[in-house]
Amino acid sequence: MNSKSKRIALYGIFAALLVVVFYLETLIASFWITPPAIISLSLLMTLCLSEDWKLGFGGGVLFGLTSWALAAIFASPVFIFPWVSVLPRLFVGIGAYGAFRLVKHLMRNKNNTFLTAYLPYSVGAACGIIINTVLVIAALTLFLPEMGSLGYWISACITINFPIELIAAVVLTPILSNALNRSFKKNTQNTRKEIKTNEEVSETKI
Repeated sequence: MNSKSKRIALYGIFAALLVVVFYLETLIASFWITPPAIISLSLLMTLCLSEDWKLGFGGGVLFGLTSWALAAIFASPVFIFPWVSVLPRLFVGIGAYGAFRLVKHLMRNKNNTFLTAYLPYSVGAACGIIINTVLVIAALTLFLPEMGSLGYWISACITINFPIELIAAVVLTPILSNALNRSFKKNTQNTRKEIKTNEEVSETKI
């Protein structure tokens, strides 16, 4: 599978997953004004760290637009505003991917599987969650001051949402990312085998 096909497949798969997961998270945590994105943020981190910074940026845009669309459907008093649901997410994927690549580079000569295959994803995911939380709080404070002060939003988002989202992303992202990489690697190998077989059959006929 080439890079363009992989990118299209990832956007399609994660768009569908995000809609379902966002819907479930909204229903489960409907009594929270800003329900924690436990699974959806882990999916976002997995998408953002799966290829390059461009996919990371696109993943943030996809996440923000999905959040905004569902907020419109469920009449969310907060994420209905695109400068809260979309704007902060434009920087999440790029930041997460940058941290991931830095740790990946630092651990490149290590022989420990955890350090090379899991730690970069965990650090990247942690940075992504921190960036998301800080920027969403900043957006809420700047654009919706009538709904609460900086202290209120820090209390509302960090005391409950942030620890849950951080732990979930740090644990789930490496697992999901490595499973995704194995899946695409296997698909690529099968495609190459199929092409080779077809070529051999063509040569035999000739």
